[in-house]
Amino acid sequence: MKRSFLILLLLLLVRITIWPQTRTLSLERTIDLAREQSVAARKANTVKVTRYWEWRAFKSNYRPSITWSGQAPGFSRTSKEVIQPDGTVRFQSISQNNYVSLVSLSQPIALTGGALFIGTYLQRFDDLNQDNTLYNGIPLQLGISQPIFAYNPLKWDKRIEPLRYRESQQVYVADMEEIGVTALDYFFNLQIAQIDYAIAATNGTNTDTIFRITSEKYNLGKVSRNDLLQLKLEKLKAAKALAQAQQDLKTAELDLGSYIGFRDLTDVRLVLPENIREVDVREETALKEALENRPEAISFARRDLEAEKEVAQAKGSTGFSAGLTGTLGFAKTGDRIGDIYRNPPDQQTLSLTFNFPIVDWGRSKSQIETARANQQLALTEIEQDRIDFEQQLLTEVGRFHRFYTQVDLNREMDELAQDRYQIAQDRFIAGNLGITELVIALQDKDRAKRDYVLSLRDYWRSYYLIRLLTLYDFEKAQKLK
Repeated sequence: MKRSFLILLLLLLVRITIWPQTRTLSLERTIDLAREQSVAARKANTVKVTRYWEWRAFKSNYRPSITWSGQAPGFSRTSKEVIQPDGTVRFQSISQNNYVSLVSLSQPIALTGGALFIGTYLQRFDDLNQDNTLYNGIPLQLGISQPIFAYNPLKWDKRIEPLRYRESQQVYVADMEEIGVTALDYFFNLQIAQIDYAIAATNGTNTDTIFRITSEKYNLGKVSRNDLLQLKLEKLKAAKALAQAQQDLKTAELDLGSYIGFRDLTDVRLVLPENIREVDVREETALKEALENRPEAISFARRDLEAEKEVAQAKGSTGFSAGLTGTLGFAKTGDRIGDIYRNPPDQQTLSLTFNFPIVDWGRSKSQIETARANQQLALTEIEQDRIDFEQQLLTEVGRFHRFYTQVDLNREMDELAQDRYQIAQDRFIAGNLGITELVIALQDKDRAKRDYVLSLRDYWRSYYLIRLLTLYDFEKAQKLK
């Protein structure tokens, strides 16, 4: 028994290895493959990573930074003019070296647009001609720099950039859903091409058989020459349709294969997704989820803030502006480096700068009014985009429910057309039906089959389009991620 079982298992393995098995590909698997390995998916992932690092760069603008800068060496050997006590000028040869080192820590203030800083400074000066060395330094210095009545980019970026980053995250989710819709289109293009090829091949075989039978009847004088010629014409049409269907099938295979990363789809049989279900897609829920999840909805708020920011920037860049800078610390010079850090005296600085245009011939007002007009234009465009977006969504929800009912109707029409053609073919062979009625039944059969597949495509495309327009899974009642 064991020996017989091993032989049977070996034969089964040989059969699986030698005889190729037909592979199947479902719609869901096609969409998964497209999201995993298509060029569009890789592009979406790259954009997602780019937006992430842009977000990280933005967040770093609000954190303290430590820098070390300096000059080593700063050698110079040249001639320089020197003004004498009597006002004359003499050129004197100089040879010197200058070393500078500065370490500073700076912390931006997002609320005001200023910055706090702390640092230490050290300088060494060598006069090579006089063989003299001097040191100058600031052991510790605290300071603040604060613009007054100026545009504050940190404040506006803190409001806008989080929206931009969240928008980019939802763009990635939308890109994945759009890839699914594109893969669906390629899937059904191939499905229809396979059906067209199968129909053309079957019609060609049936037409050949009927033409052969009709030729025999013609030789017996039971049919007219007109019927024979009509049937021969249908035979030529069937051959032409088969050649065209074969070419369309090859094109559809290449399109789908290249998109999902399959080299060859010749022996792949697509599984028609006939298991449709009536999903509870309500207009209120769809609209609510779309306005929460879609990147366009987030962009409405972002664009509104950006328009407001342009007005603030125009106001802050024109008119009166001022800047305050103050420091508190210690500073000292000496012949040795240790002298700088031994009982250094206090050092304070305070500087207030201002700029007030007296006459600018209306330039400031023009810039502000232009920004306000652009803001109003942006608000109008946002409102129109919102209306168009909502209208597109509500239209697609209505189409989805209509497509659901059409699938059942087209399925029933397909079954009836197939039965009617079979009856018409049997009656023609029996001599109880004319060639015209047979051709009409054949055309109705082919049309009904295509209509059924097209209705399936419309249903599933509308289903995935609603997912794309809302970024919400209505079957699982959860947001897409």
